[in-house]
Amino acid sequence: MATGNWNDSDNNVNEIVSLGKTQAEEIIAKRILKDNPNIINNCSKCGKLARTPRVRQCRHCGNKWFE
Repeated sequence: MATGNWNDSDNNVNEIVSLGKTQAEEIIAKRILKDNPNIINNCSKCGKLARTPRVRQCRHCGNKWFE
C-alpha cells in the first residue's frame, strides 16, 4: 500500500499508473515542481538552467547573482 501524500484523492496511484509511463512521469514531475518551487534555479540574465538549485553563477553566460 502507498504511503505519504500519494493517497490523496486527486493523486490516486492506480489512476496515474494506468495512464502509462510517459504520462505518469509528467504528472509526477509536475507534482514535484509544484511542491518544491525552489528546486529550479534559472539564471537571471540568460534564463538558462543552472547546475544546481544553490549555485549562484551561470555556467552558460558567466552571470553571478550573489546576495
